[in-house]
Amino acid sequence: MTKIELYEILKDTVKELNRESDLFSPLPPAFTQGASLDSLGLDPLLLPDILQRMKSRFGGRDLSGCLDALASLKTIDDLLGALSRTLGHGISVPTLVYVDDEEANLFVFKRRFDKHFKVKYFDDPAIALEFILNDPTVALVLTDEVMPLITGNQLCDRVHALKPALKFILLTGNPNNQDDLLYQTMRQNRFFDFLQKPLDFENKFEELKRLFASILETEGKPK
Repeated sequence: MTKIELYEILKDTVKELNRESDLFSPLPPAFTQGASLDSLGLDPLLLPDILQRMKSRFGGRDLSGCLDALASLKTIDDLLGALSRTLGHGISVPTLVYVDDEEANLFVFKRRFDKHFKVKYFDDPAIALEFILNDPTVALVLTDEVMPLITGNQLCDRVHALKPALKFILLTGNPNNQDDLLYQTMRQNRFFDFLQKPLDFENKFEELKRLFASILETEGKPK
């Protein structure tokens, strides 16, 4: 989850608390990298209350661990970085979901990666959406952009409405027509990364394996 996404959740949480008490000052609309906590009105003494309220946005996860080094939290980057490290994904056996209406891509991916990760495959984005929303072990979604009925961007938006911390990687094709798509998705921080189609699973296996393992917080070992 990006710092901008975490900031939006933090901002919404502080706004809620401000309605209940003037001890909490609303945060600026936009994330400002390097801004001090003091300049944002984020009193360290109030952080435990803010994190307690934020728990509901992350499935009840305990966020207090990011305050273990409270004295070192000077800027908004420090706070969001500590929050991101505390969150991780907390799943002992994480699931990678791959959504692509091209069965040949699913077949090649399965042959190369099934021995290293727990993967669920879907050629129907609507069925994938239902699974992702209901399975608590999903930690990463790899999705094609151009699919019937639901695009990769739409799939990501619908999931993030309920699971804002879930990481997505977008598979993009037609590079000559993708500038606007990439700009918009990067601007809105929807995706952790982008992979260009056609996918070279054979020659880039080790590179992709390291990428997936870093997100899933595994060593890429068989599950």
